[in-house]
Amino acid sequence: MNTLTGCKIVSVQRMSFILNEELQCTCIAFLIQTGDHKWHQLTLSDGKAGITSQAKTPDAEEIGDSIFSYPVTFFSIDEMYTRSSINSVQEYLWQGRKDETCGFLIGFENGAEFSLIDHDDCMKFLDGLDHQLLENCVLSDFE
Repeated sequence: MNTLTGCKIVSVQRMSFILNEELQCTCIAFLIQTGDHKWHQLTLSDGKAGITSQAKTPDAEEIGDSIFSYPVTFFSIDEMYTRSSINSVQEYLWQGRKDETCGFLIGFENGAEFSLIDHDDCMKFLDGLDHQLLENCVLSDFE
């Protein structure tokens, strides 16, 4: 079981990537705070999905230098995602291959769900299933 199952979302933030003061990616990671006050960082990179947990959200002032920076900003989500506990975390697998993750599908007890999709090396939020992605992907429980 992953660290998000059974938790309620309290807050969501996203981490961007800036190179030489130019925005490269609006979102390279989603940061989800749960009711137990932990932060869970969801990432997609090089076909791999990851969820790491930490006691506090990364402070934008602590991340980066004069060339690279990773600002963290609030991300607004619909109330239907904060009223119910997460009951599943799945990943979209390209042609079922474990080494080719294309995104996450987060499901809730109330039937709501959202996707976090790899899009041009950035992450994109989508309400519900990504039906177009399912033409070439299968869903598998994230472990």
